[in-house]
Amino acid sequence: MYRRLRKPRKADHDEQKPHSRAAEPATEALEMADPTHLSPGNALALQRMLGNRGVQQLRRQVAGDVTDGGVPAVAGVPPVADAAPNQEFEDFIRSRFIEFGDRFDLDYMPTGDTSPTVRPISGRVEIVLRMHIQFDDMTPARARQPPYDTYVFSPEQVADFAWKDDEKANFLSSMQRSVHEGWSGKHRMVCTSPGFEELSAGVDVKLEFAEDPGSAHFKVNALKVPRGAPSPRSGVNPGNTANFDSRDTEQGRFTQLSEQVKSFDLGSAALTTATTDLRPQIDAIATRLQGMPRPLNEDGSPGVHQVDLIGHASSSGPNDFNQELSQQRAKSVMDYLSTKMGSDAMIVARGVGEDGANNSADFRRVDVTANESQFDVVAHEVGHMFGLGDEYVDTQPPYNRPQGAHPSHFGDIEAELGTDKADDLLVGNTNSIMSEGTVVAPGHYVYFLKQLESATGKQWTVR
Repeated sequence: MYRRLRKPRKADHDEQKPHSRAAEPATEALEMADPTHLSPGNALALQRMLGNRGVQQLRRQVAGDVTDGGVPAVAGVPPVADAAPNQEFEDFIRSRFIEFGDRFDLDYMPTGDTSPTVRPISGRVEIVLRMHIQFDDMTPARARQPPYDTYVFSPEQVADFAWKDDEKANFLSSMQRSVHEGWSGKHRMVCTSPGFEELSAGVDVKLEFAEDPGSAHFKVNALKVPRGAPSPRSGVNPGNTANFDSRDTEQGRFTQLSEQVKSFDLGSAALTTATTDLRPQIDAIATRLQGMPRPLNEDGSPGVHQVDLIGHASSSGPNDFNQELSQQRAKSVMDYLSTKMGSDAMIVARGVGEDGANNSADFRRVDVTANESQFDVVAHEVGHMFGLGDEYVDTQPPYNRPQGAHPSHFGDIEAELGTDKADDLLVGNTNSIMSEGTVVAPGHYVYFLKQLESATGKQWTVR
């Protein structure tokens, strides 16, 4: 028995809002529909066949279904008197609730895959996100644009500008794994409406791919970026589009700071010469580090900035000489940066010689990264698709998110789950999936919760 069936809206993409519950006249095509054989997949196809009016009526075309909220039943189905509370509950757990949304679809089965007579009742909420993926190759023209305009691609990297078929397949399967493992089963939905408190449901989050962009929640451009090249900023854009690069599915490290100190004089590790003064670059890096909150220790106390320096050399000169030179360059930067940071930073320096280099001055440099942590780019960006904002500190315009600020989803979490749950997700460099880590808090399920309440007409919480 299907109690609600909703249709995607063309309106505001910034918030999942409940659809109108008003019933409309049934269509002739609707009379041929059999809701007892409906699944989320063919429900969408049926929606296209019947249009807005027919889909809104399908949710009521079940003989014996109780009209709720004073909404009239579909023509041809006799009205049924209000059921007793226990009968309402029995009808509810034998129903299935599907709601299509702008950001994701929800399918709630009150008893999951078990019989309605089995106790305790344990249901399943299935969240389905559909993406259309456009694979884009790196091109010479794109390689001359930021952030690559100051980067020198090696011949091996140029040969890796185009997507291969096996890389596309691995990218898609890795995305599905990141979404499912990153978001499924972290918390349960628990009903709080009187008489329905024994209902709870696990959450299963799935990613599906759509060949037709019009049937997808989000259209994603996936750019092929060779290993070792700078990373463009992946993210979700207005209009339900998103940008990823080919390495985003590699669950790895989040880097709070990534800079370069360049270019050293040929054959030199000195920061200052007659033609070069690299100290202002290092001063700017120190200023940025000092303005960032320090990472937290396991006990929650402030730690120190973790800074990694990697020295490089161009291909001019012997390999052994360049290996030693790259190490000396990293040490020069470390010694000067240490005078600026004092005990607030743990700095590690190493050299990689002329690895992957040519004779360009761009390779006479030291790479500086700071405060790396475990991070899943895909799972994080999918959080944005679900409606969540960033929680990591970024005081640079246009973001202006200082430590302790309210993220964009604070108000929704506070309204649904209370201030305590909202305060758990204040802006800060933490292990939260919307900050620098992989932890999904109860508040991160807030938009699943809101859509479940809209689909069922009941009150729920997250535990």
